[in-house]
Amino acid sequence: NWLATKYAPENTNFNIISPSVVINKQNKNFIKKYSELIPKKIMANPNQIFSAIEFLISKDANYVVGQNIYVDGGFTTW
Repeated sequence: NWLATKYAPENTNFNIISPSVVINKQNKNFIKKYSELIPKKIMANPNQIFSAIEFLISKDANYVVGQNIYVDGGFTTW
């Protein structure tokens, strides 16, 4: 967060995204077992991660500074 606060006056925002496992050709057993660990009971698809990135690079996020956005189906709420 030091970088975020140091460069905020220069309109440079430092944010990160912490995604869950993204579905991508994993075997069915892995998908089933991992999905059981997620409150939404499904793994992320790439578009769900991309939408968070699109938000952060949009003008709508110009006041979002120093944040970690979890895109994990609720995994970190456990």
